[in-house]
Amino acid sequence: MFHDGETIMVALHELLGHGSGKLLIKNADGSFNFNTEAVNPATGEKIDSWYEADQTWSSKFADLSNPYEECRAETVATYLSCQPEPY
Repeated sequence: MFHDGETIMVALHELLGHGSGKLLIKNADGSFNFNTEAVNPATGEKIDSWYEADQTWSSKFADLSNPYEECRAETVATYLSCQPEPY
């Protein structure tokens, strides 16, 4: 029983925790990798910030990027594992 639960947690952590999210980027040619009319679901307002072409998650958050990413992945896994059918 524990083995099955552990497998589900690892899968949720790796696949959905690390595999979710998208960096919104303005490319070097001025185009965007997202719909610029998109709305921020948290505020209901049009998205008004993004990464520039030469920026990455790690370059912006430096030493905090890895711990934050692991926390995010673990939070996603923990939340989804409490759902009736997380898989």
